[in-house]
Amino acid sequence: MVKEAYKFVENLYSKLEVLNSLLAQLLREEKILEESILVKSGFILRHYSLRWDKINPVFLKKLRDELVQVEAIESDIQHEYEQTLIYIKELERAYEAYNGKKLRLEDIFTKYMYNAFHLSKWARDRIDYIINLLESGLKLHPVGMAQNAKRAINSLQRSTNQIMKFVDVVRQLTGLVAKFSKKQYYPSPRTYGRAMSPREAKNTLKFEELIGSPKRKVGDLLGVFDCPLAVRESISKMNPDQRKNYFAQIGVTGAVSVVFFQTALKPKSEEGIRQTNNLIEFKFPKGTPIEILAAA
Repeated sequence: MVKEAYKFVENLYSKLEVLNSLLAQLLREEKILEESILVKSGFILRHYSLRWDKINPVFLKKLRDELVQVEAIESDIQHEYEQTLIYIKELERAYEAYNGKKLRLEDIFTKYMYNAFHLSKWARDRIDYIINLLESGLKLHPVGMAQNAKRAINSLQRSTNQIMKFVDVVRQLTGLVAKFSKKQYYPSPRTYGRAMSPREAKNTLKFEELIGSPKRKVGDLLGVFDCPLAVRESISKMNPDQRKNYFAQIGVTGAVSVVFFQTALKPKSEEGIRQTNNLIEFKFPKGTPIEILAAA
């Protein structure tokens, strides 16, 4: 369900909002990065540099304390992620089918999230080291500073860059998922059926998504029909020859199998087209995840 996936993303960002605010104060945007898989998926990634006026014990202690909180939420987020993974995968499939590009949720939450958690611990250690240097009398200046201090500050810049990118991606992701949910989902599932060959039916049941023919690519539109219970019962009682003749009336050849399913996703056109056999046809993209109800 998209609601569960969205709730996970929204909850994750809410836990990182304070960190986001502090990092935004510490870092200055330098340029937009273009060579990235996430950029190609619709995210904006930036490179940042440190604001030297923020490298002081008072501010760094605030940031360090928030990085400690990040470590505290890591196990909770890991548990929530594992509980929500099935819905995250379903949302990914739906997003790709409807928008023609990957949302890359699994990449974000496996590669980028765990990297950010690891770097939070590393950044906290760098901050402690820099605070000790400052309290020992270190004078900050980009030129002429001791090598150990320069390496520590460069390390802090690299680690906070990566953390900030992840937090900002989660912020963008919250908006993308909210928009997709509002635009493409009904409040509750609706029931449909699709007539197909036995081979397509087998694959549809196996993958729990609209498959179509092998020649079609993800996103191509496939015909389904509105299927209230009375229609489902009527079609279920037909033998294979009767079903084949019934769907041949509307130009569907070789259709001896029917899969009944439900989804809260909206068809590409919410105005169905009534067919000569009185079924109302809708179009869904290939790759649309569905919940199987029955097959005949």
